[in-house]
Amino acid sequence: MSRSGDFNLKRGLAAEIVTHAAHACSARNNVAAASKLFSLAIFCLLWGITTSVALAGSWHAGGPEGGNITALAISPDGKLFAGTKEGQLFRRDPATGQWSVVGDNLRPTPVQQIFVSPDPNRLFVRLLPDSASYDTVFRTSDAGRSFLPRLASAYNLALDPTNPAVLYAAIYPTSAPPPGFAIIQKSVDAGITWQQLAGSGLTLFQATVMAIDPRHPQNLYAGGSVSDGQAIFRSVDGGTTWSALPAIPFLDVIKIVVDPNTDGMIYALVLTGNLNVNLYASNDAGLSWSTVMTSVFGFKDFALDPMHSGRAFFVGTEGTFRVDGPGGSLQKLDSRAGNTILVDPTTPDVVYSGLADRGVLESVDAGVTWHSVNDGLVGRVIHTVAVAPSEPAVVFGGGDLGVFKSQDKGQTWGDLVTLRSSPLPVAHIAVDPTNSNSVYAQDQLGLFHSADGGQHWTGLFEKSSPTSRLSDLALDPAHPATIWVAFYGDPFDGPSGTIYKSTDGGATFKDVKPSLTHLPSFFTHLTIDPNDPSTLYSGVISGVYGPTVFRTRDGGTTWQDLSDRLPFPILGNGVTALAVDSRRGSSIVFAGTDGRGVLRSADHGDSWQAINNGLPTGTYLEVTALTSIGGRLFASFDDRNAAETHPGMGVFESTDGGDTWIAVQDNLGRDPVSALAAGSDRLYAATVGGGVATMELILSSRRRSAGH
Repeated sequence: MSRSGDFNLKRGLAAEIVTHAAHACSARNNVAAASKLFSLAIFCLLWGITTSVALAGSWHAGGPEGGNITALAISPDGKLFAGTKEGQLFRRDPATGQWSVVGDNLRPTPVQQIFVSPDPNRLFVRLLPDSASYDTVFRTSDAGRSFLPRLASAYNLALDPTNPAVLYAAIYPTSAPPPGFAIIQKSVDAGITWQQLAGSGLTLFQATVMAIDPRHPQNLYAGGSVSDGQAIFRSVDGGTTWSALPAIPFLDVIKIVVDPNTDGMIYALVLTGNLNVNLYASNDAGLSWSTVMTSVFGFKDFALDPMHSGRAFFVGTEGTFRVDGPGGSLQKLDSRAGNTILVDPTTPDVVYSGLADRGVLESVDAGVTWHSVNDGLVGRVIHTVAVAPSEPAVVFGGGDLGVFKSQDKGQTWGDLVTLRSSPLPVAHIAVDPTNSNSVYAQDQLGLFHSADGGQHWTGLFEKSSPTSRLSDLALDPAHPATIWVAFYGDPFDGPSGTIYKSTDGGATFKDVKPSLTHLPSFFTHLTIDPNDPSTLYSGVISGVYGPTVFRTRDGGTTWQDLSDRLPFPILGNGVTALAVDSRRGSSIVFAGTDGRGVLRSADHGDSWQAINNGLPTGTYLEVTALTSIGGRLFASFDDRNAAETHPGMGVFESTDGGDTWIAVQDNLGRDPVSALAAGSDRLYAATVGGGVATMELILSSRRRSAGH
């Protein structure tokens, strides 16, 4: 064998071995795999082989802490459970105060109810039903390490406080009997099996609310949405027969609570319209009602204090409130918007409030003072993430209510800073490549600038049409005062999308939209060629053009439609991500698509090819983000058709320009990735419900020795 042939054989064998080791390291992320990979890299070095080995550590969820909390419960041994709108379930250790994720196999729909039985290892979780056939009630017997589905289509769940093996569930009416009315099912073996009750007389279409009288557990209450005022029903025989309680002026029952301390005392919180609610009380088990309060705006939940008769706590869009006894005045305790409230049944004056996006508050003095208890509760929705090019330790994330900042590569995060008085989700952030204190952020309605690293924000641009929204933001890397803003138009009756450009840091903007004959058009993404900042690419969706890419090579003066250069028609949402790899002076353009994977162009978009070797495939798989650094390309995927499982499909990496891909989602979790950003040695993933995940990136180069 020739010297060159021997070398080629060695190179091929070594490359194959290192590839397998890289897969092992990515899949298991443990010390043994890493050690094996380093040993093989040394092996390659000793053989004098030219290769580059990409090493990645495990993902770390550093924050920002918080989340949109939709359900709370506490176990007999003091463990606090919190469910989020994104279907996450967290458990807080009372000894350490730290939260941890449990229930990774739950579906990605809001957690509506959590019940803990006297056995702290047994837990029931009810998710919001989004279909008549999907599982909504889950049960665990190992304190949340694993959950099994136990019931589908449940709109409410009630646990007998005197016998935790007995549960009741209100089921969506999919079939007879009775036609069109809610169905009540009962379990007497802690949710393992269920039986349908006769339910005679229950004429609610959907029983969205249920309650059990703790003094008389055969007495059940069910409420829902009706048009004739008959919104609450009672059963005195465990759900076999029902009777309508006297009609009172409410249409939509939010919650029914039975006072555990006073026989026959029940409360009904009802929605009356325009988010106003009334609270009614009955001291004769619902046979008559009196008005407690009317036209209170935005209440979503309330809870009685079992240790203080008549004391009740409320939470909603205006904050957290308390009433002390019948006829007491409504006291505002905290102004932060919330979804759910929990009073500790065993510890006096301890109350928890589940907030919208901001996590959990705790009060130990019946609501007089509050403090956040969010250590380890990483459940926020983050829409975008950006790294400061001039200071890679500085990272910004855009959430539902504003902007977060990390100054240590995502390990810890500062407090939320809002862009406007009525916050909107922050969709995109861009940092001045020469000044980390100069930051631009974009929500659906406007563009904002901060000159002090995100502490204060000034509005630069507000959209003029009520039907369009800002869809992307890009800064010229060579001239940071040049800003590009893309608009996504209304697909039915609004104006077309457009692109605006500013060359004076946002003081003025000019419309540089391509001239399109057919409207509407929607500009979805922008990316600039770092080697030639006058070249910019934009993803476009148009009713006639179809999803495509537009390109300008003269700073927006003229544009070229590249739709006829694509290898095949792109479906659905079209071009969903764009990235440019500008290393070695040449620019390679990558386009993520909806249903067609990733495309590559090595000639500035004049021709394209699909590069999906190793990527998941499917009509409903959408590339949610693309980013590149140092010749390494990363892509994230979503499954838009996912129902029973979470749609997030993780992150994939290519080190050969997209020819092949490997998964790097080990330890990332199940949350969809909405954006990716790469720093000097970190990859950042903005997730829907898991904050910003970070992963260390290491590139180890091994060069062939001169003797070969």
